[in-house]
Amino acid sequence: VTEEQIEKFMFPISQLAKQMSAIELVVFFDEVNTSSCLGLFKEIFMDGTLHGINLPKNIFFTAAINPLIYLNNDFQVHRGDYIVHELPQSLDNLKVSYGVLDSKTLEDYIKQKIAKFTVTSSSNARKQISLEQCTQVLLTQSILKAQKLCEEHLGILFSS
Repeated sequence: VTEEQIEKFMFPISQLAKQMSAIELVVFFDEVNTSSCLGLFKEIFMDGTLHGINLPKNIFFTAAINPLIYLNNDFQVHRGDYIVHELPQSLDNLKVSYGVLDSKTLEDYIKQKIAKFTVTSSSNARKQISLEQCTQVLLTQSILKAQKLCEEHLGILFSS
């Protein structure tokens, strides 16, 4: 992600925050430490500014980062396919590790999300139909199997 993309992303959010000052907006950035813009993220998170311009106070920023693995003395890599940068000290102090969800908690979470899914009727676009129970179970099991496959073959489980 580039600084220009972050600026473009933040502009409408800042405008909305100014218009709706009584509401706190939450902005989530994913994989912050794979970006080449760590200095800009530090400015946003710590200083509350974007290129020196104050951001509305009713925006709460949060982010996810990738685990840091030292493979050699030159750089840090996760899954061997992209560079994971060390966070600036000011951001590193904000870091919290939540670990990995146990399989039962993950299953419950997925079931709750899927239970909210609806399908639009083909004969009446205004009619919403919830997924049948058997479809919910099948979809839940498929997602859990895909998650397990990714953990076993693509990722490494990290503990803090």
